[in-house]
Amino acid sequence: MRTAIVCAFNENAIWALSRHASKHGELVERLVPHWDLVADSAQTLASVLPKASALRAFAVRKQARVASMRLPEDRPISVLTEVVRVAGARTRTPVTPFLGQYAWKAMFDHRAAAALEAADLDVVIGMPGSCRSLFSRHSRPLKVFHAIDTHPRARNDALSRTYGARARGEAYSAVLTRRIEDELALADVVLAPSRLVIDGMVAHGVAPDKLVHCTYGVDLDRFAVGEPLLGTGERSRPRLIFVGQISLRKGVPLLLEAVRGLDVDLSLAGQVFDRSILKDLPNNVRLLGVLSPADLSRAYNDHDALVLPAVDDACSLVVAEAAASGLRIVTTTANGSAELLPSHHLVIPPGDKDQLQQALSSLEVLTQDDRRHYSRELRFGEFSRVRSWDSYADDVFAVLDERLRTRDAERLDREDQSEEN
Repeated sequence: MRTAIVCAFNENAIWALSRHASKHGELVERLVPHWDLVADSAQTLASVLPKASALRAFAVRKQARVASMRLPEDRPISVLTEVVRVAGARTRTPVTPFLGQYAWKAMFDHRAAAALEAADLDVVIGMPGSCRSLFSRHSRPLKVFHAIDTHPRARNDALSRTYGARARGEAYSAVLTRRIEDELALADVVLAPSRLVIDGMVAHGVAPDKLVHCTYGVDLDRFAVGEPLLGTGERSRPRLIFVGQISLRKGVPLLLEAVRGLDVDLSLAGQVFDRSILKDLPNNVRLLGVLSPADLSRAYNDHDALVLPAVDDACSLVVAEAAASGLRIVTTTANGSAELLPSHHLVIPPGDKDQLQQALSSLEVLTQDDRRHYSRELRFGEFSRVRSWDSYADDVFAVLDERLRTRDAERLDREDQSEEN
């Protein structure tokens, strides 16, 4: 199966698919931005600035991370795209939403569509907001839309219900919504990580026969029960951790209201999307910043529960990671990863501060035996749905192979009927 992956950004699932295709000799090329732009720029700046040790350390970490994401089949196609993406993510101006949500994806899509040699391809995989031109220009390969989010209109509806006009800063713009809807219409296959995503797609007009449910994987070797840094016998109240973007969509304002005054400690780990959320933090809340996978694994073992009261979330990876590490989970029915959880975890309606506070009040400090029990139940329990990233990629490519065979058979039938007529 000759495959091209147009990888506007490198999240876990697209990386798993890329590695699988490369390992099995099926990846013809992977079109990517110049991911080394930030690392190289930081290294250059550090070399001319005195006393820039922190910047040099950042450059080294960034360069190592970029190197770990490379494949032999990679073809960088756009420096400007990465400049616009970084500007949209790091600055706050009136045009930031346009740059950060739409412009860089559209630019990357245009360049990828022109660069791709699709004549001998069987499959091309694209990502939301960055494959409309790609799918329009190259009709011969099986066109696969890799859905990492819920339908744009489903997200906007969910944000509006919970936050009203305040949600505008995180809502999909009309132009990006139309672009993604065009991509969904052009796609032959839509990979969806949860039933939640499938239901939202169907409700907003996506043909059900395009949709394929493929639950994400989890790194079960990295995320496991380990020894906590602070022994559980040394503390009397539970430690909770939130991992994700500090945003309205992830339910952080509701979480901060719910923990205020509770007999718990809360750690917030992740990139701050909306700094206004962090004004007047409760005194039982601390910020950890963005954690590496290794640091996150250690952090899980120093907490008792992961709390992710999402208003809209296609399938949060941290839920499975934390559960595999033996934590209790508190999340919502608006998070697709809730489908993976055994019954002892707490799944509540989104946007309900009172139910969230009640759930948090029921949490306790875990023993190591508790952690091992919860981890085993997620991994090996009767209703376990977690699997490795390799298993995820195997399933996706098996489905795509079947779809290709079906399409080829239907094409032959049409040709035979045409000859008979």
